[in-house]
Amino acid sequence: MKKQLLKISFFALLLVGMVSCSSDDSNENDNNPAPEGQFIATIDANAFVASSNFAAASFVNGIFNVSALNTSTNETIVITISEGSVGTFDLSDASNLTAGAVYTLNGGNSYGSVAEGGSGQLIITKIDEENGLASGTFQFVGTRQIDDNGNIVDESVTVTNGAFNNIPLATDVGGNSNNTLTAKVDGIAPNFDSVNAIYSDLLGPMVTVSAISNATSQNIGFSIPEDTELGTFELTSYGDFRGLYAPVLGGEKIYGPTSGSITITSLDTTAKTITGTFEFTAEDLDILNSDGNVFEITEGVFSVEY
Repeated sequence: MKKQLLKISFFALLLVGMVSCSSDDSNENDNNPAPEGQFIATIDANAFVASSNFAAASFVNGIFNVSALNTSTNETIVITISEGSVGTFDLSDASNLTAGAVYTLNGGNSYGSVAEGGSGQLIITKIDEENGLASGTFQFVGTRQIDDNGNIVDESVTVTNGAFNNIPLATDVGGNSNNTLTAKVDGIAPNFDSVNAIYSDLLGPMVTVSAISNATSQNIGFSIPEDTELGTFELTSYGDFRGLYAPVLGGEKIYGPTSGSITITSLDTTAKTITGTFEFTAEDLDILNSDGNVFEITEGVFSVEY
């Protein structure tokens, strides 16, 4: 019985902040109900429209991802296909976790289409790598078995009339050349050659840092409050100081800290720079169906602009 708890990746949050909202002037998607350059849906009969500059897609190493945030309602929709192309994709657990959709409200435990009782479909009608545009339609039922307080529940949301029309498409994960992050995963140091940091006040003034190895697709990320003081803080999966490790960016498993810490050694909110160190032990976020893997993230050092 699959009760996969999908979490929003830091990459998805960074994506909508890094890609500018641009679109072409023609509308080739006559059957697409979304206005040009927009991402829309209906969530339990309530309209969802992504905020300006907060809807984008990516197509990197064959993985297609589309992410959207409404900053007024603190709602997020993320859909990921591990082998993306123009076509139709099953978003239920029958996809064997190669595709899935997630709905999250206020940063809480998400509702996943691949969880027990979930279902859905994504139709990708455009992946225009040359012009950097993507279009498609979708619908899904997302469920969750653990609420925001850690209680066992059986809850669902229904997302219908979903569409995105010529939203920005990123085809590589570029990093800020001034940003650096190094760390070891089980004693081995990947080359994190794409390091990005963005500021968002979606859930309060937060800075999210994401480091990706384009060679191995490994992803380390964390979020910290921008108004924090210098010092050492506990890293958790859901608190103010959040950590994440993904062995494969866009893969089926994401791992969060069960122990660990982050030390902020400098923070300049005028120059928008942060430096520090971190380490944590990461375990499967899907606690009901954990694969038992444990990853030791050690010797983490970062210096970023946001």
